[in-house]
Amino acid sequence: MADSIIEIGKGEAYTLERTSESIYKLRFSFEKTEMNDYEDIDVSFFLLDKDGYVHYLDFVYYLNLCNPSKSVWIYGNSSEDECGIEFRKIPNYVEKIVTVLSFYDPQIVNYKMKTIFQVDIVENREFHSIKDNIYIPEKCKPLFKHTFEESILTENALLMAEIIRVGDEWRFEIIDKYIKGGLKAVCNLYGLDVE
Repeated sequence: MADSIIEIGKGEAYTLERTSESIYKLRFSFEKTEMNDYEDIDVSFFLLDKDGYVHYLDFVYYLNLCNPSKSVWIYGNSSEDECGIEFRKIPNYVEKIVTVLSFYDPQIVNYKMKTIFQVDIVENREFHSIKDNIYIPEKCKPLFKHTFEESILTENALLMAEIIRVGDEWRFEIIDKYIKGGLKAVCNLYGLDVE
């Protein structure tokens, strides 16, 4: 791709335009070092209402690959996950979308990993169809990326970014904050009671 891509840092934001007519693809690439081939890493999304809580079916993760409105979906593998957001399909009650990276080894400690989070905009309406009417965009234009610095992991979940409704627009904000307790702790934070 000849287009330049913006690098945004922790705490910085990027406002999306044309969200009423465009689809955005999110890429998460994992570069692991000293991980002993550790691969149990997952991306998930919490679609929050105005009170900061998520409805169970709006929790998009490896066992629920899209929400009922099919506005957010996940596909990919353990070394690279790709996700899609179609903002015009997001329910009106959703005010914020939180993206989370979680690790599923309770003994994980002193491992290192670098994660590249990239956002693309779909350039046309050519899709590769997969099951459940979820669509993978084939031609995209890069918008921005953020590289989570290589860190020693002593926690089990990483709050990567928040996507916030601001009037008729949506704004990406990089959070880059680790949470102790893994995905379960994040679920509890947003009002889900999980085992």
